[in-house]
Amino acid sequence: MTRKTNPSDRGTKARAKANAEKEYLFDAKLFATLRIKAASRKEAEATLRDILNGASCNAGQYPNGDPVLFETSIDGELDLLEVDGEYID
Repeated sequence: MTRKTNPSDRGTKARAKANAEKEYLFDAKLFATLRIKAASRKEAEATLRDILNGASCNAGQYPNGDPVLFETSIDGELDLLEVDGEYID
């Protein structure tokens, strides 16, 4: 038995679909300053890359209370700012 669709149901469904929330995906460039202890700059950078490439992060909550979850990746070179508290020019 085939169920007949009421023509007014189609319009209601189309309006509901048009008014439904959409999910948007953005690629955001974020900046972080991280301190790490290591025997060398090379070791420190390698460790940070291992940790941050694909790391799961929680940045709080959306207004509806859902968690803001994302994964990280390093794009390009790491900028060295200090060694043992001494600023690098």
